[in-house]
Amino acid sequence: MNLELALTLLAGLVGLPALWSVIIDLLKLAGVVTDGNAGKWSAAFSILSIVGVLVVVNFFPSLNLAGIDKLLLEISQFAGILLTLLAQIFVAKGTHALTSKVVPSLSFSK
Repeated sequence: MNLELALTLLAGLVGLPALWSVIIDLLKLAGVVTDGNAGKWSAAFSILSIVGVLVVVNFFPSLNLAGIDKLLLEISQFAGILLTLLAQIFVAKGTHALTSKVVPSLSFSK
C-alpha cells in the first residue's frame, strides 16, 4: 500500500471534495443530514476518498486521476448552479407568500 502517494494525490484533488460538498447539500435538502451532522458526513466522505484513491493507486495505476477529478469538478459546478437556481425559486415563492400575508396591498396575485 502506498499511503504517502495516495495522500499526495488526494491533496491535489479539487473536484472530489467539491462533489462531496454538493452531495452533503443535497442530503441536507432531503433531510438526511442535519446541520449538526454535516461535519461527520464530510469526515466520512474524506475517509472514503482516501480509501478510493488507495484502491486506484494500487490496483489501477494507469487510471488518469487528474482527468476524473476535472470531470468531477465540472459536475460539482453544474450541480451547484442547479441548486442555486432551485433555491432562488423556493425562496421567491416563500417571500411572495410571506409578503402577501404581511402586506396584502403588495400582493398582485393570490
